[in-house]
Amino acid sequence: MPRPLRIEYKGAWYHIINKSVGQRLIFRNDDQRHYFLSLLSDIYDIYDIRVHVYCLLPKQFHLLIQTPRSNLSEAMRQLNGAYTQYFNNSSKTSGRLFRDRFKAVLIDADQYLNRVSRFIHLLPVTTKRVKKPDDYEWSSYHSYINKNSSPYWLQRNIILDSFGKRLKTAQYRAFVENKRDEELKVFYGCKTQRSILGNQDFINSTKQRLSGKRVTTQKSNKVEARPQPSLRKIMQTVANHFEVSTKDLCTEVRGRGGGNQPRAVAMLIARNPGGYPLKNIAKALKTNDISTISAASKRVREQLKKDQTLTQSVNSIKKELFGKL
Repeated sequence: MPRPLRIEYKGAWYHIINKSVGQRLIFRNDDQRHYFLSLLSDIYDIYDIRVHVYCLLPKQFHLLIQTPRSNLSEAMRQLNGAYTQYFNNSSKTSGRLFRDRFKAVLIDADQYLNRVSRFIHLLPVTTKRVKKPDDYEWSSYHSYINKNSSPYWLQRNIILDSFGKRLKTAQYRAFVENKRDEELKVFYGCKTQRSILGNQDFINSTKQRLSGKRVTTQKSNKVEARPQPSLRKIMQTVANHFEVSTKDLCTEVRGRGGGNQPRAVAMLIARNPGGYPLKNIAKALKTNDISTISAASKRVREQLKKDQTLTQSVNSIKKELFGKL
């Protein structure tokens, strides 16, 4: 049987479900869970993926996300690959961690957004790991009910604001904890998972998208993607700031002092928050080794922790290129 077509478009909402292969544990300890959450910050920073809800269970994870750039597959490939590499290194194992393909249920957010968020937040209860959702540490529910501080990449406001301006946290808590959703229980309980959750109008509009027809954008899908300046503009802006030429950015300099710092800064910004693939950055900056980009970016990030002047410079470049992040 052929795989169902992956439906991707700007502003789409998805419930992402990824399970381990062979019933392996994908989270063995809290360090691994913390690292996975750090990767969620990366897919926000690099790919502009908006994470609204998450839940980490021992053998699977669930995300409720929106994709302003229509780049779901690319972002998930990075997330799954980076975590698998880290997991195998930290667990002294090897091989595949996840099943062949993650599940992405396209959601009619106008009808189901809040209900899917409730379904995900209740998973620790429905899988009988805890009695109450706020007893479970590794989901976004604690952030929603203000039990924990919310990470900068977690987008709570769209869901919470739908419960009004006053007492929205308490109202959301009551919404989650006082009712089970039988329709979604049946939907997700199907042996063959359907790829669209929505009414017939939503399904029809999705089919029109797939056939290339123009479709009126739903209110819930209207989201502005972060600006993505061209690689040429990123290079020129970095060069101007450091008072060098763009040709200088393409020159590799080796040395104990960290080499060509403007070049390394250009690599970092092109990747994060620029969101460009490593191979594109490598071509623009004339290097045949994409590992150079990762190494240079890592070096700059470490320098940023200690060098306030460099931090101000990088922030100034980002503001000029991307506005407020």
